[in-house]
Amino acid sequence: MKKYIFLWALIAVISCSPDNSYKTASHDYVGIKKPTKLTTTEDSGVPITMNLYTGGELTNAASFDVPYTITGATYGTDYTVVGGSSATGTVTIPAGDLSTVAFNTIKIMPVANAVKQANKVLTVTLGTPTDSNIKVGYPLLPSIDVTIVDDDCDYVEADYIKTTQAKETASTSNPFYPTGCYPSNCTSTYAVVMTKTATNTLTTDNFWGSGYVINIIVDPATNTLSIPFQTLEPGWTVIGSGTIATCSKTWTFSTHIVGPGYDDTNVNIYKF
Repeated sequence: MKKYIFLWALIAVISCSPDNSYKTASHDYVGIKKPTKLTTTEDSGVPITMNLYTGGELTNAASFDVPYTITGATYGTDYTVVGGSSATGTVTIPAGDLSTVAFNTIKIMPVANAVKQANKVLTVTLGTPTDSNIKVGYPLLPSIDVTIVDDDCDYVEADYIKTTQAKETASTSNPFYPTGCYPSNCTSTYAVVMTKTATNTLTTDNFWGSGYVINIIVDPATNTLSIPFQTLEPGWTVIGSGTIATCSKTWTFSTHIVGPGYDDTNVNIYKF
């Protein structure tokens, strides 16, 4: 009987002993700490920052690299990485005692456009570190999803077939713009009536505040516009291009106007 009692006691001691295996080098880790902000707005110019941390018993004699990959959207079109050049990159963890040290080195910057699209969900995934003793993930995250929120509005042609309030600025001082603006106080506007003359083509009745009629072609897929080369009156020509801010219903476009004694590029703003 004593043998059985001793055996059960030994088993109990062993089963209750603490597990110190987490202190081994193989249980050192690196990963992403969930950021406080997982979204950014397309036109905000504010990046989402990925917080990389290390932990465990990590006392590293040499630096090591942690690769990462970003999927879910197009690099350069939808987003960029601050200090990076593609959807893949590397975070270098320096040598030393790195427990609980943060490395805020993956920053996703949204790329603004004027096109109504779905929100973009990007997944940031860490790869295998160059130091094989370092594990990726728990209790941190091996990957995380972040969202770029689209802030554009749909293009509705009827919003622009109406009277708009216009003003211009010139790139150089000249007799047509003695103050650099038209109207000359640089704050007032003048009326321009827009009519539809063809598919995606609108026509002004008072371009440049001079009663000129010009055709402006709209691309609703990209919310851009173009002014094809055309004659305002004998000896005067214009050509240009610009963008449509659909939420504020504002056209901003540049026009290169050439005439007797005049050759300049102006910035035109039409507010509907």
